[in-house]
Amino acid sequence: QSPQLDQLVEQALTDNRDRRAALARIRAARAAAGIADAARMPQVDAAGNYTRTVTTEASLSPLRGRSFDTFGLGFDMAWELDLFGRLARESEARAAEAVMAEADALAVTESLAAEVVTAYADLIGATQRRAATQARPMLAARTSSETASWATLAARMIAGGAMAKDTAAMTTMQRSEEHTSELQSPCNLVC
Repeated sequence: QSPQLDQLVEQALTDNRDRRAALARIRAARAAAGIADAARMPQVDAAGNYTRTVTTEASLSPLRGRSFDTFGLGFDMAWELDLFGRLARESEARAAEAVMAEADALAVTESLAAEVVTAYADLIGATQRRAATQARPMLAARTSSETASWATLAARMIAGGAMAKDTAAMTTMQRSEEHTSELQSPCNLVC
């Protein structure tokens, strides 16, 4: 895992409009499911009122000059019986829409994260190919100079003029050649 990749994915998820819209659809679908569930419960309504009436002295009423207080209180309760399952089916449909919205948001999130990871991997691959391409000329130059040194040492050994230091140099060159072939093998795979 790369912290830089994690940061790029997190930023993409935060800034993406499609993902934000999908999350908003989840909230809307959950609210609709809640409303559909509420329709299956008893509906309660309560009301209250207060009125103060004052009559004037000039009125023709026998109650002139008096004040009256009137209080009212009402309570209603209704419950729709779901005989044919309409309310239950509506509630199930809204719950299914909420699940679909969640799945849609998950798909958008995974698709976005996959796109970011793919782009990041392509960038890393291109960077490695460029580095390997730049390393090729150095490896080629090193190989040609080592080949010339090998030829010189081999000629000395055949002529019988090889000394202990030449044998040590030959061992060092063999190790260097092994290291060069190790370097060239990933280069051939990447390039």
